[in-house]
Amino acid sequence: MRSIMYAGQAVTSSDRVAIELLAYAKSLATHGTVDVVSIPIVGAGGAESCDFLVGSGIALAVGPASDPLTDVVGADLAIDDLRERQARLVGPGFGTV
Repeated sequence: MRSIMYAGQAVTSSDRVAIELLAYAKSLATHGTVDVVSIPIVGAGGAESCDFLVGSGIALAVGPASDPLTDVVGADLAIDDLRERQARLVGPGFGTV
């Protein structure tokens, strides 16, 4: 599990989701753009989701979480979405009209 720190607050998600979120944020920053993404998190009531504005000029940090859970509901779907967004960003045709 990882804590994702953003705008002075922290949420907990899976290691893989946090890694993909950082990778996508880095690609967005490299291209000088931003995007809004939704990822699954572990909230007080169980599975929840959180929306993030990620990309150029936006601070995002990931660190270890104290929560021992290893499964986050919806993690695989979120990872697929982040990978698809990144592929579209760096793929042929980005920025063309």
